[in-house]
Formats: sequence, C-alpha cells, structure tokens
Amino acid sequence: MHQTLLYILLIFAFSSCSSAKNTEKQTHTAVFEEADSLRVVEVFSRFSEQKSYPIDSFAHEFINTPYAAHTLETGQDENLVINLHEFDCTTFVETCMALQQTISTSNFTFDTYARQLKNIRYRNGELSDYTSRLHYFTEWIANNIEQGFVEDVTQKYGGIPYQKEINFMSTHPDAYRQLKADTALVKSIVEAEEHLSNQTFYFIPKNEIASIENEIEGGLIVAFTTSIDGLDVVHNGITTKKEGKTHLIHASSDAGRVVVSENTLSEYIMQNRIQSGIILVKPLEIK
Repeated sequence: MHQTLLYILLIFAFSSCSSAKNTEKQTHTAVFEEADSLRVVEVFSRFSEQKSYPIDSFAHEFINTPYAAHTLETGQDENLVINLHEFDCTTFVETCMALQQTISTSNFTFDTYARQLKNIRYRNGELSDYTSRLHYFTEWIANNIEQGFVEDVTQKYGGIPYQKEINFMSTHPDAYRQLKADTALVKSIVEAEEHLSNQTFYFIPKNEIASIENEIEGGLIVAFTTSIDGLDVVHNGITTKKEGKTHLIHASSDAGRVVVSENTLSEYIMQNRIQSGIILVKPLEIK
C-alpha cells in the first residue's frame, strides 16, 4: 500500500513517566504514517546544534500545515497518535512542545520524541483508555506542571483568579464518540471535572491584554479561556514576536491551516466573542 495511506502500528516500550524515579516499563501502540517519523528526524537535523530553542522556533516549522479536527480519534482503542501533517490547536502545541523537549534531552530519536509526546498528552504520562488523555486544557497545564514540563507564568503578567464549574464533557456525552459508545467512561470524566472545578487557576481578562501585550515574551503557550458554560479553555496556540509585537501561531480552523495571526494577540482575542482571556504557560527544558 502507498505509504501516505498506510498507518504503521509499532509497539514501543515506553516508560510510564519521564521521571528517573520510575523505571517500570509499559507497552503501548503508536499510530503514525512513515512520513511523520521522517518529518521528526528532519526537524531534529535542523535543531541539533544546541539544547535550547524557544517553542515558537518549532511552531514556525509547520506554517501552512493543514488544520484538521479530531486527529486523535483513529479507532475504538486509545493509541498514541503521532501526526505532523495535520493538526488541531492542541495537537499542534503538543507536537511543538515534544520536539522542543526532545531536543533539550540531546537524544534525537523518534522513540524519544514519541515517549515525550505521550508524557505530555496523558495524565502522568500513562496511557490506558480515552479518559487517561488530558482533555481539559487546565488539567493539561496542571499535570504538565506536576511533571516539571511547564511553568504557569500568568500571574507574572498580572493574572487574576480564574475558577468555574467544569462539566462540559459529562453534560454533552453525545458530542464525544467514545463517551457515546461507552457511557461507563463518563464516571472517570466526572471525577476529573470535579477536581478541576475545585482548582483555582489564573487568567488575564481580554480587556487587559493590550496594556501588557508588548511585555509578553515569545515562546509561551497561550490558552484562551471562554464564557461557554462548563468549559475552561476553547483554543490554544503559541506566542511569537513580529516587529516587536506579540502575535499568535496556531492551528486555525478559520484559516484551515497553521498561521501566524495578522493581528496582535490582544486584537485577535478582542475579535472573538466567546474568548474571555488568556492563560500563559512557559515550556521548560527536560533535565
């Protein structure tokens, strides 16, 4: 079969967490096309001279890559999907972060990249079923902080407390194929939602971003909070500097591809009715 149509299933012995304290091995299935593994190696060949690169350096590698929704939904079983030829907003951020952190380890292999992607995407780096994926982005942030992968820098830029009741997935199970097919999974989703609902995060309200926008550095992950009931974050991307001003690199459903926003970050969010503010997160090097 043609390589662009054939999904390759390989078994990797991934550690259940990147921490050196845990040496137990777990076997998981990675789903990817051959072109994706070659793309990872190609990127590494251009980013191997030093250990530290800002995440937006990797984001620029994927400008004009097509946008596609539901890129992780490849079958009934939950597998590690590695897809560098199309993105939704979250898989774009995860891909760039996994590339950045693999470079920081100086172990430029596809297996290392795949392992790091799994650690970023799944709760405590452990892939079991659909509910082990970090679906809510505030939980994604909190868990990646716990693993030492990111730092929440929102308060540094004047962020204020952000807390709301999170229940969108459990109250809309028919919108998620896996929850609709197996209602028993909803219980685990509810547990995650209840935990998040009791947490306080920080955000910068949209009408305050313009006043501090030029201070926001490039190479941060930016999560857009929302006024939608039961939902914490509605979109995410990566900050970058353009002529001294802060812009957004993101997988845009409106543009249908990865783009650098024409407008500045504050102008971008002010044009979006359902976005209420931003959370800013800084990726960290892997020690």
